[in-house]
Amino acid sequence: MIFSRSVSRDVLTLLLLIGGGSFCGVVYNRKLIGEILSGKAQQAVSIAGSFSEGIRDVTLAETKNFFDQKTVLLVDARRDFFYHQERIPASICLPFTQFEKYWPDFEKKVPRDSPLVLYCTGYGCEDSHLLAKKLQDLGYRRLAVFFGGFPEWKQAGYPTESSPTPSR
Repeated sequence: MIFSRSVSRDVLTLLLLIGGGSFCGVVYNRKLIGEILSGKAQQAVSIAGSFSEGIRDVTLAETKNFFDQKTVLLVDARRDFFYHQERIPASICLPFTQFEKYWPDFEKKVPRDSPLVLYCTGYGCEDSHLLAKKLQDLGYRRLAVFFGGFPEWKQAGYPTESSPTPSR
């Protein structure tokens, strides 16, 4: 019987803490929650302002918004074979594993103050994060990684494109 009361009291305390924390979170974020429910939050995203110096992760929704606004450059960090097979439209090929091959052309075309969203093959792939770090070391400062990568983009039914693989 003592064990039951102690467990019941602990469960009740836990539920009160969770409930109280949730209530405080809702009160604190009520404006943001209202904007999300009304659809204004998506409109309020400032593309340029969201790219401060450093590397950050972005979601599928953010990446799609950037794509639709055409305000960032999408960079495909996968091997060139996969890039040519299928990719997010208007993205640039800069494979992490083939960096030296693609870097000279990339450096000529992409200014260091450009906002870049890098992607690879999704959650288990580190190529986009490694490439972001490498680009940061080379002076690029407005970097984001779409951590869901190409698989999440394609699964969402968003547009893709392909091109013939160049001859070697």
